[in-house]
Amino acid sequence: MQQENWPGTPLSDNDFIALWETIQTFGLVLSNITVKEFSIGDLESYLSNVNSVLWFAYLHPTLEHKRFASLANKEDIISFIKREFDQDTMEGLDLAILPEDKTWCVFGNHDGEIFHAS
Repeated sequence: MQQENWPGTPLSDNDFIALWETIQTFGLVLSNITVKEFSIGDLESYLSNVNSVLWFAYLHPTLEHKRFASLANKEDIISFIKREFDQDTMEGLDLAILPEDKTWCVFGNHDGEIFHAS
């Protein structure tokens, strides 16, 4: 995956670190949040009701230098997920999507699964 294919405008290193810390927080407090599995259609429907600009992060599982984060338009994120995820063949990417207020998070993984956490 080439970085020019990622949605949105890349974040600075400091903004990426702050976003990454927020994403990790969701993993630390799973006992206090609700997690629901989403299909791509569920995600598209859910995102239709939120603000148009979202935080987007690609989280490479082992290579930190391959990680990418941006502020991106939700339509670009939806197009990206439709292009990169195939839930029937269990293909996807490790990524996270958050609103600007960071009150919920959508996680995707390399098995094509998508989860909403709030």
